[in-house]
Amino acid sequence: MGHWHSIEPTNLTRQDANLGWVFANYTEAPSENSEHHWYHALHFRNQDRSCFGIKVFEGLVHQDKVRRTATRIVQDADYRASLLSDDPELPVQWKRR
Repeated sequence: MGHWHSIEPTNLTRQDANLGWVFANYTEAPSENSEHHWYHALHFRNQDRSCFGIKVFEGLVHQDKVRRTATRIVQDADYRASLLSDDPELPVQWKRR
C-alpha cells in the first residue's frame, strides 16, 4: 500500500490561506503496484468535504513541485476546476486517511 502525507501550499497570501483547501500527497513505489512504476498524486478537498480533486503526476515528483501545484490550485480557480472530480472513490480515500 502507498504512503499518504499532508501537503501545505507555499507562499500563500493571508487571503488565499483562508480559502479552506486541504491537501494530501499519495505515493506508490514500483514494488507497490501492478504497473511497476512510480505513482504520485496530489489529492485535495475543501474543508466542508463537498468538492474533491486530484492531480496525478508521471513518475516520482519532488515535494517542492507538489507544493507549488497545491499553491496554484488555491490561487487559480480555472486550474482548480479542471482538476475537480465527482469520482465517488475520492471521498472514500479521504475518510481512510
